[in-house]
Amino acid sequence: INAEYMGGSVTLRRVLKRVDRDGDQHINRREFHTAVHFLGCDLQDTDIDHLFNSFARNKDLISILEFTDAVKSSQRNQFGEEEFRELLSRMKWEVPSLSAAGLEAPRKFEKYDASGRQQLDLLQFTRALGELLPTNTAFTELEIEQMFDMFDVNLEGTINYRNFIGRVASAPPPRKKKKKKTLR
Repeated sequence: INAEYMGGSVTLRRVLKRVDRDGDQHINRREFHTAVHFLGCDLQDTDIDHLFNSFARNKDLISILEFTDAVKSSQRNQFGEEEFRELLSRMKWEVPSLSAAGLEAPRKFEKYDASGRQQLDLLQFTRALGELLPTNTAFTELEIEQMFDMFDVNLEGTINYRNFIGRVASAPPPRKKKKKKTLR
């Protein structure tokens, strides 16, 4: 589910809330099946049932909050805190305008903030970064997505770009890679 949901533009929590017919922030087995299929996951019904059973407290319902937190935790386990700090440090080093006190970075992000709430989705975030990153920068699409995921703390599919800029500005310098000694 994690891989399928991350590939789409629909947020997991939004899908789960949509299938939660009574709005009690819990979904039953049938609603969970609907959500999994809506997300485009290619799972058999027995696999979906097994997944449901692993999260259902009383075998009847899954808490939407607990389930989305578990998915988020899975994302964090795939990309550890150490790698996250190193990525922020590289971003600070390679994009000085993010750590400077100037207005260039906030203005680039504001340009893509359609809601005016200092929130960007992944596409908006990627486009704004594209304008800030020098052309010779070596950030992969996956690294940018992982960074976005680490800042998407509520799993709504958006990040607060002011928090992002603040974390980059406070990041330590990147660690220097140790050179391998060669024997002669």
